[in-house]
Amino acid sequence: MEIDQPAPIEFGEVQGTFGDVLEAVTPDRRSVLRVRRSDIRTAGEKLLAQQAATEIVVDESSKLAIYEKRSQRGLGHSGAAVLIDLGDANHLALTSQSAYQLACVLLAYATIDNQRCDWLVRVESIER
Repeated sequence: MEIDQPAPIEFGEVQGTFGDVLEAVTPDRRSVLRVRRSDIRTAGEKLLAQQAATEIVVDESSKLAIYEKRSQRGLGHSGAAVLIDLGDANHLALTSQSAYQLACVLLAYATIDNQRCDWLVRVESIER
């Protein structure tokens, strides 16, 4: 069974809403939907957070490994943080792909349902 791909959509601001409401329209103008900008942002952030990887390849010899401190759900504390450990490196050169993957990890940490436990992002060697 083949599934038809949805038509692409274009967004435009709805007048009188100060940019808070957007109108999503298919190019043929057959389908029109009004949606809050905040709902689109929330959905986008949630989808990107779901793509968060546990390892991000930086180059042929190193990676970023992501660890989450396990704690009982709902027991997050106000001092929780994302800790980024570069080890001996003074800097880290990321490709556009690895930067995108790191952004997804940071969005996953920032989501409301994360409960803000401690996360560690650490540079590690790739074992071969």
